[in-house]
Amino acid sequence: MERNGLRGPFALSDDMIDREVNGHRAGAFALDDCGNGDNFTITFVGRSDIDVNNQLHVYVGRYERFKFVYCSSAKAAFERECELFHDFAPREGIYALIDAK
Repeated sequence: MERNGLRGPFALSDDMIDREVNGHRAGAFALDDCGNGDNFTITFVGRSDIDVNNQLHVYVGRYERFKFVYCSSAKAAFERECELFHDFAPREGIYALIDAK
């Protein structure tokens, strides 16, 4: 686990998600679409208020790797997603879409 509290990186595949992300728990995550060795470039951050495992499956095939953290509640997942966004300024995501309009 790194200083930012995220576990990973792991390959973003259905099998790997099911192996590493257990249970139906709230959480936040970061995605990387570069897959360039040891460097993990956060290009998207997201969250799930109830099941981070399920939400990660949505992005299989669109990104290469993921990191994640469990959260104690939906509010904590939202706050962690915000922290990740502000700490890493990913180039993709809902905030980028809002700014582009």
